[in-house]
Amino acid sequence: MKHQTQENSQKTTIVIKEQNNSSRQTQENKKIQFLVTNKQQGQSELDFQQFMIEKLNKYRKNIRNLDIQYQINHYDYQVQKLDKKMEKLDNQVQKLDNQSMQEQGVQFPKLLTLSYSNFSEEYKVQEQKNYDEILEFDKLIMKLSLDTIEIYDQKGVLQESKKSLPFSDTHQSKSIKYNHIFGQKDFKLLQSTGMFVTSNIVDSYANYLMLEDEKVYFSLKAEDRKKYKRTYIFCSDYITNCSINVGNNKYKWLTLFYEQLNNFESIQYQFWHIYQNIIFVVNHNFHWFCIQLDLKKDIMEIYDSIPKSLTAYQCFQVLFQTIFSEIMKIKPEFKIKINKEFSQQKDSYSCGYFSCIALNYLYYKQQQMEQQIEKKQRQKFISKDEMKQILRNLLIEQDDD
Repeated sequence: MKHQTQENSQKTTIVIKEQNNSSRQTQENKKIQFLVTNKQQGQSELDFQQFMIEKLNKYRKNIRNLDIQYQINHYDYQVQKLDKKMEKLDNQVQKLDNQSMQEQGVQFPKLLTLSYSNFSEEYKVQEQKNYDEILEFDKLIMKLSLDTIEIYDQKGVLQESKKSLPFSDTHQSKSIKYNHIFGQKDFKLLQSTGMFVTSNIVDSYANYLMLEDEKVYFSLKAEDRKKYKRTYIFCSDYITNCSINVGNNKYKWLTLFYEQLNNFESIQYQFWHIYQNIIFVVNHNFHWFCIQLDLKKDIMEIYDSIPKSLTAYQCFQVLFQTIFSEIMKIKPEFKIKINKEFSQQKDSYSCGYFSCIALNYLYYKQQQMEQQIEKKQRQKFISKDEMKQILRNLLIEQDDD
């Protein structure tokens, strides 16, 4: 067996050296790839597993006590008053008559007055934000406002201020849309028919809805925000990277999960205190669909344009129970529910569009519930053509010259 392994290795090396047209770096990479023995490959897998465990343990250090009850307070914007002395000075300057100032020999630069006035207006604009505060044992640990998350230590001192979402709808280039890079292939897909959509298209739309949800939420008054169920969407990369087909890899699933929830480290990753409309975008075996989780009722509802038997979704049931059992005091036992009213595709390529239709429905359904629109009058599932037009308007036409 040893002789045979060495012989195969020599043959592989000869083939690589004959590829003179390739760069030296490419040749070296190929040598490494082909000359790895079974023992070395097994060692690499063990090293990766150990790496994931070490990383996971760092995240787990932030889980202190699952019995902690977090309190969320909602506040409306109020223009904060400037320092009284500054206000008094401002009023005095405005009342002074230019003529009397000249008679008394007092010179007050107009530029200074304008500059202070501009500062006053800018200061007020910056304060015009509704915000929420999260308290742990009556101590402020997190403050949320539009586009911003502030993290505080146990003494109430601000430790970090960061963006709530790593993207925005302003200053976008034609090639970058909602945190995803777009190429000619993506644009051609949106302009044609009979082709599968890419993850760039589906996940960009998911991010767009999350951004819209945050805008709507923080535009509401405090009393209305108490009742609002915010939307959090896990883009397709999470479940894709979990490699469910390979089997149960708890360490990998959890590590990737914590990475997704890095913004919520100070509340032990319990993001459902902030978001209740939780959706996962799935691309599994070259097929797109969506799963909505109800953490109160332990239901995972499937929106699939080619619905399958319940057993086909059990791998996701195992995944969700594994990751949420880690950070929930009461361990969930998710029941699978297939939404039988969801539209079914009539071709072999449009599942990506239908996953966007599901996202559209789940987001706007929540909006309509908040607006107390009667169930009969609520928007149903839009058509595939309508969804295509929405994506074109969002991702293409807004950048046309």
